[in-house]
Amino acid sequence: MAEKRKPASADEKMPESNRDFLEKSAVRSLLRGAISKLIENRPEDPIAFLAEYFDSADNKPGSNKVAKAHQELLLTHHSRPAFESNMMLAYQILSAPKNAKSKAGLKGDLFTELLTKILREVPGEVSEVLLKKLLCYENEVIPYDIFHSGVMTCFIFLDFYAEADGLFTVLDTSRKKEVDKELCDVVLNQLNAAMTATKDDPKSILEGASKLRPDALAIALDNAFDSVVYDESMARDEFVMTAVIMFIAKVKPLR
Repeated sequence: MAEKRKPASADEKMPESNRDFLEKSAVRSLLRGAISKLIENRPEDPIAFLAEYFDSADNKPGSNKVAKAHQELLLTHHSRPAFESNMMLAYQILSAPKNAKSKAGLKGDLFTELLTKILREVPGEVSEVLLKKLLCYENEVIPYDIFHSGVMTCFIFLDFYAEADGLFTVLDTSRKKEVDKELCDVVLNQLNAAMTATKDDPKSILEGASKLRPDALAIALDNAFDSVVYDESMARDEFVMTAVIMFIAKVKPLR
C-alpha cells in the first residue's frame, strides 16, 4: 500500500514571491507614494527629498501629528505649485480625529504649535512678535483659509528674515558687525517704502521687499555717505529686528 504523503511542514512550504513580500510589508504602496511625491514636487536634491519623505512616513498610532504636518510642508518651497497640495495634506493630518469618538477639526493649540515649529529657525524673541499677531485661541477650530494664511505668512517671514540679515551683511563692508546708524536708517526706510501688503496675499510683502529699487537705494546711500558723521552705529540684531517689526506691522491679522 502506498504510503500517505504527510502535510508539508512550515519549513517545506513554498517560499513567498517577491510580489507577496512587498504587498505584505506595504513597501510597494510606500514606494509608489514616494515616487509620486518626487515627481509632483521635482526637488533640486531628489535623494535628500526621499530621505525626508521616508523619515516622515511613520504612521504609528503615537506619532506626532505636528511633526508629520511640518515635514510635509518642508517637502517643497512655498513658491512651488506642489506646495498647495502639501499644505492641504498637512491640514488633513492635523485635523484628523484622535479616535472614533473624537470630532475632526484643527484646534488652535496644534495650529500654534505648528507655526512655532516653522519659525524655530529664527530667534525666539523674533518669532514671538509674529506669533502674537497670528494668535489663535487654544480650543477654537481653525478653518483651512486661516490655516493657509498663517502658514504662508510664517514661511514668507523666514524668507524676509534671511533677506534682512543678508542686507546687513552687504552694508557691513568692514566686517565689524556694526554699521553707521544713518546708513542703516536709510536702507530700512527704503525697505519699508518698498513693502506692500494685501489682505489675501501675504506674498505681496516679500515681493515688495524684493523689488527694492537699486537706483533709489543707491541715490539714498550716496546722500547718506555725503552727510554721515559716524558718531553712532547699529548692530546686526538691531537692524534685523527693526526690519522684522516693519514686516510684522504690515501683516494682516488672521481675523
